[in-house]
Amino acid sequence: GSVFACGAVCVIAFLPFGGFCGNALITLSLSILLLYGVEAWKSSGKLRFLALTAALAAVFYLLCRTVYIDYGFAGVLLPVYAAAGRILWERVFADIPPVIGERLGFAIGLLALAGVMGGVQRFCVLAIFPILLLGNERGKWEMQHFFYIYYPAHLALIGAMRMALEAAAG
Repeated sequence: GSVFACGAVCVIAFLPFGGFCGNALITLSLSILLLYGVEAWKSSGKLRFLALTAALAAVFYLLCRTVYIDYGFAGVLLPVYAAAGRILWERVFADIPPVIGERLGFAIGLLALAGVMGGVQRFCVLAIFPILLLGNERGKWEMQHFFYIYYPAHLALIGAMRMALEAAAG
């Protein structure tokens, strides 16, 4: 809820400065909803699980085709690749930490995102290297609340720079 709320506040706050534009927090919120759905339906039988997951994914796909969502449907699926990588890894390589499968799934998702988005988004594949180099344990710093401030602040700075450059260009 707080990820979506921060994303919604950013969207609303920046409406006067250039109209509607999506942001990564809205995309991440859709990803979280999809993952919650998958988790909630996991024990409901294979056919029902597949039908419910496909229906929710179809709704999000149609949403991404009608409303601007940053990174589109490929971006919404990115965390799903990570979750699928983790699950597959747990079932195949029981003695190796599942976080490796999660990161490999995320890397495959980045490759898919780069292929679908094209352009400058192809550079997202460079994130694969630092992600694969991360350790197996969660970081010691609790940075979540910092990013709720950082995300809108960096958007405001970019918006201010854009306005200044447009004013200077005449």
